[in-house]
Amino acid sequence: MPHPRAARSRLRRFLAALVPLTLIASSSGLAALPAVAAETVSISGTLALPEGASVNIRWVDAVPEGSLEGVSARVTRDATFTIPGLEAGRPYVIRVWHDYAGQQSADGFLTGDPADPETGLRERAKVFTPTSDGLANIVLPVENRGAISGVVRRADGTPVSNQSVIVVTLTDYGIAPPFFSDWSRPRVEGQTDGDGRLVVRGLESVGDEVLGHAVAIRSDDTARYGFVGEDSSTGLVPWDRARIFPRGTGTVVIPDVVIPVPRLPADQFILAPRLTPGSGDSYGPSGEILQVSGGTLSAFQVKGGVLEAGIALRSGLEGERIYGPGNWGRFELFWSADNPQYVPRNDLLTVRPDGTMWMYEGDGQGFLRPPVQIGRGWQNYRVIPAGDLTGDRHADLLAIDSGGYLKLYRGDGKGGFLSPYPRVGRGWKGYDLYAAGDLTRDGKEDILSVDSVGTLWLYAGRGDGSFEKRRQVGRGWSDFTLAAGADIDGVDDYRTTDIVGRDDRTGNLYLYSGLGSGGFAPRKLIATGW
Repeated sequence: MPHPRAARSRLRRFLAALVPLTLIASSSGLAALPAVAAETVSISGTLALPEGASVNIRWVDAVPEGSLEGVSARVTRDATFTIPGLEAGRPYVIRVWHDYAGQQSADGFLTGDPADPETGLRERAKVFTPTSDGLANIVLPVENRGAISGVVRRADGTPVSNQSVIVVTLTDYGIAPPFFSDWSRPRVEGQTDGDGRLVVRGLESVGDEVLGHAVAIRSDDTARYGFVGEDSSTGLVPWDRARIFPRGTGTVVIPDVVIPVPRLPADQFILAPRLTPGSGDSYGPSGEILQVSGGTLSAFQVKGGVLEAGIALRSGLEGERIYGPGNWGRFELFWSADNPQYVPRNDLLTVRPDGTMWMYEGDGQGFLRPPVQIGRGWQNYRVIPAGDLTGDRHADLLAIDSGGYLKLYRGDGKGGFLSPYPRVGRGWKGYDLYAAGDLTRDGKEDILSVDSVGTLWLYAGRGDGSFEKRRQVGRGWSDFTLAAGADIDGVDDYRTTDIVGRDDRTGNLYLYSGLGSGGFAPRKLIATGW
């Protein structure tokens, strides 16, 4: 059976030769003459294997300069090869395909250098230019490649099985962006087995340009990939926190990767713009429920009116109060296997019992960077991340102090706040206040509050940090925990924000879809056990 790359190359050459002849025949009214095939030559030789190594190279490609694909040929059991169908006088590089248990590794371009036989960087490959007689009896050394192994499991002990693994080879081109999002860089793919074990072979082991390897793992049934790092509270980390494993011809054993698992009932929960990737539907929900139970932070999305299974993001948040994400920090790059982008990514704020405020910068895939302290003295404040209240495209905070004054903290887009911190209201002592997003479809951020008798009030924003006179939009919230501030049902193209309420007597969780007028549709039960 022909190699698929070889078949595609032959088909393209055949079609390219056929089209001009067809056009000539059509314009002259004559029947098309049969094509005369150009004379081709071959490159042949032997692959010099490392001592004691077996032949695990199944194919070699001759790739012409300026092209991504070339002509392929099988390698024989005695490590010889012949690549036919090449053009005399045209430069080629030769690429080998290592095969381990039926799994092909990343490209290895042959350098001809015994000390550094292969490279993942095409520009470092040796160039071969066949003459009219071709090239024969060349001897090309190949590399004795390395491997990485490990175990991936969840915090409850169950294996993370049948999940994709990508090992990225770091080169002297650097590890800073856009390295991890550049698919032209060397990489090898594998998969965890039914017990969560991974073994990825075929890793480049020598060469001054090879700095080491980073391991990305698909952590669940979504398309989320994170990197193996040093932070055990997340299991996986963003690309810039990846641990670099050394190169070598043996097997590097990585530490066990432990993925957090969602827990219930919820100690606290909020509605917020997504920390995790969405469905890809531009009209789908823009927010999710973030929940903490037993110190583990999890994200839950509503799709089709149903609350999906949660994705655990991080453990170790015992005692911290969480607040809605926004683009508080400066990191705007995230890496995924399918869609690398430079766009703003949401971050999480928390306040610890000692009053210090912390920021966990996000990567858009639900993997959080280590916390950075951005404030102190917040233990006597009630904090309300209220979105962009002032129209400067930076997320802002509202806070109620011990005297009942409402104060505005304007975000600076760098993880801090701009002084002064003006008072924008008073008389808020004893009130619960919630960021509500744009409930009224006027492009301005609103807030909600619940008073001591359970009445729900709307304060429509003016867009300058102040608010219109309140109006009642609900009642009966005395025995409920409320979360507001994001569109999580996705039923409206305008992305009208919703609220979620937990009946604290039963643990039932209800969705109240926003109507765009400040009011809400009748509640819908979406979960129990909260």
